Amino acid sequence: MQIKLYRLSDEGIEYCIGTEAEVIDIHNEWVEASGRFEDNEVAEALAKTIYDLEEHWTVEHIYTFKEKE
Repeated sequence: MQIKLYRLSDEGIEYCIGTEAEVIDIHNEWVEASGRFEDNEVAEALAKTIYDLEEHWTVEHIYTFKEKE
């Protein structure tokens, strides 16, 4: 089993670090709470995959934990 960690940043400022599911959830919470999006834009700005985040953030895979067998 592998657990990959990702970093979201914007203009060199780190926003969060977490697993793929965590950073997607954090992004989606940000979209809904930030006030930067009109009601009709929220659904389009929500992420479903790690690749969806690249429209809003710099996404870096920073580490992989590997379970020993």
